Amino acid sequence: PGRHEAIISTETWDKIHSHMSSRYLNPSSRSRSQQNPLSGLVYCSRCHRVMQRRPYQNGSPAALICTTKGCITVSSNLAIVEQRLLESLDSWLTDYELTEPDALPDTSEKTALLNKSILSCQAELKEAEAQINRQYDLLERGVYTEEEFFERNARMKKRKKDLSEQLADLQQELHEELDIQNAKKRLLPALQMIHDTYTQIDSPVTRNNLLREVVDHIEYSRTEGGRWKDSDNFTLEIFPKVK
Repeated sequence: PGRHEAIISTETWDKIHSHMSSRYLNPSSRSRSQQNPLSGLVYCSRCHRVMQRRPYQNGSPAALICTTKGCITVSSNLAIVEQRLLESLDSWLTDYELTEPDALPDTSEKTALLNKSILSCQAELKEAEAQINRQYDLLERGVYTEEEFFERNARMKKRKKDLSEQLADLQQELHEELDIQNAKKRLLPALQMIHDTYTQIDSPVTRNNLLREVVDHIEYSRTEGGRWKDSDNFTLEIFPKVK
């Protein structure tokens, strides 16, 4: 305390620490039994089963393995997977501009584009509805024959249906994008805490709880090499905790 300017406030730190502590169930007993800091977070991309920690009696480092019989996913050194995850979270931290959390924009280029597309789609939908109404008027005035009316009316109703579906898709995409942006703001303090304290924490349980503050789940992929060959030849797809 007092040696460096605080990156996050004491109130934010206390709030996250309190939230993490409230999730513990018998921490002392769990820390003795749980040795995997990635427990329940990493899933095999092939069979979609949770991957497990495998210790070795000969002193070799523990591995992260898929226990599904017949699955071709190759195991990796657990510590290397954990390190890769931390590097990815550090990358998130940089992208989210943690040092200036209030400067994180409420809108993004993608959000602006989606809003513009929604307005355009709504205008086209309104015009399609107006054209349908005009078609009925033209039929009553005898400008359209019944055959012309039914042909053009069916075509315009199909356009209206397509536009309605397109609008619904755009609105859903905008909703998901806003969720992601809001999640970024919420995740910033926890990401900073991971960056500052993770390697100083010995308890796998505490590490696991800290990771769960920002990560929903991770998909692990590796089908080539071996545990002792090309040990970093794997990919992780990390899904942030959006809600």
